[in-house]
Amino acid sequence: MNTEERTNVTAVTEIREENTAEEPVKKKKKLSTGGIIGIIAGAVAAAAVIALILIFALRVDGNEARQIALEASGGGEVIQETRESEGLWNEYEFVIQNGDTWYSIEIGGFGRITEMESGRHGQLYVG
Repeated sequence: MNTEERTNVTAVTEIREENTAEEPVKKKKKLSTGGIIGIIAGAVAAAAVIALILIFALRVDGNEARQIALEASGGGEVIQETRESEGLWNEYEFVIQNGDTWYSIEIGGFGRITEMESGRHGQLYVG
């Protein structure tokens, strides 16, 4: 082999070594059992926090419940108001007198009317 051929062989060998050095073999990492449990626990905790935020953001207070009841009865005067606490939210019941008609209206913790009764003057409200 002459000098020129040796230089070419050496150059090719160096290029091959450089190419293999630049591309390290990538190994896939497996998650440990503790890692999987940690991910699941984090997801459950995040879901619980989101649920609490939604409950506090969507629930109604006494004033909002009163307005919903008055709108449902067409106005009038609140003559009785009851609040029951059920876990993280409250349920409300209003008795409203509008002219000669009374209304008993229950409002759920998220502002939904769950029950509504009415009667005319002369029909006693039994609450």
